[in-house]
Amino acid sequence: MDEPTAGLDPGSQRWFVEIAVELGKLGKTLVTATHDLHIVDEVGDRVIVLGEDHRIAAEGEPHEVLTNLEPLLPVNLVHEHAHIHNGELHIHPHGYLNDHKHR
Repeated sequence: MDEPTAGLDPGSQRWFVEIAVELGKLGKTLVTATHDLHIVDEVGDRVIVLGEDHRIAAEGEPHEVLTNLEPLLPVNLVHEHAHIHNGELHIHPHGYLNDHKHR
C-alpha cells in the first residue's frame, strides 16, 4: 500500500491501523510505504528507510530505526526545528522522536 493514511481524518487513520494490526495477527503480511511515522511502530515489525539515492539507508525494528536521527534527517522524515528559549537559539529534531519522547 502506498501512503494508506495520507489525507485521512484521524478516525479513519485509526481504523486503518486497527485493520492492519488485526491482519498481522492473522499472519498476513502488509507492505506499506508511508511518511506517517506515528503509525509505523503499530503496523510494522520491520522498517526499511530508502535514501534519496533509492538505496536502503536504514532497516530494522521500528523503534530502533525511528529513534536514530542519522538516516532520517537526510531523507526528510524528521527535520530540525529552531526556536528561541530564554533569548538563546535552541535546535532539536521534529518528527517521530519529538512526538514520542514523552510516552
